[in-house]
Amino acid sequence: MPKKKGKKGKKGKGKGKKDGKQESKTDKESDIEKAKANAALWEAKLVVTEQSRVDYREAARKLAQANEELTNQQYRAEKDTLDIIAFMKRKDGEKEEKILQLEEKLREQKIKAEEDSEQLVS
Repeated sequence: MPKKKGKKGKKGKGKGKKDGKQESKTDKESDIEKAKANAALWEAKLVVTEQSRVDYREAARKLAQANEELTNQQYRAEKDTLDIIAFMKRKDGEKEEKILQLEEKLREQKIKAEEDSEQLVS
């Protein structure tokens, strides 16, 4: 069987009207305005972000300084506590020594009092 020769449908080749492809002047101006607005928006976001970064750095610096001060304060408090404990122990030792001396003196006084009373009796 021989093949039939027939016309096939036209493909989209050829020159046609270009009505929808060209943008009007107002559309271009609208796109330019949108681009300008978008650029202004991003610039505003950049300014806000930069200010936020500056504020964050300042807050971090203040926190680091406060942390340093608190660390120093804690160190001084611990040192003072140790000094007070050492002082109290030293005073306690001195008082214990004084108590021992007074107890010894009391024993001596009792012995002397007994001797004196024996001499008076005899």
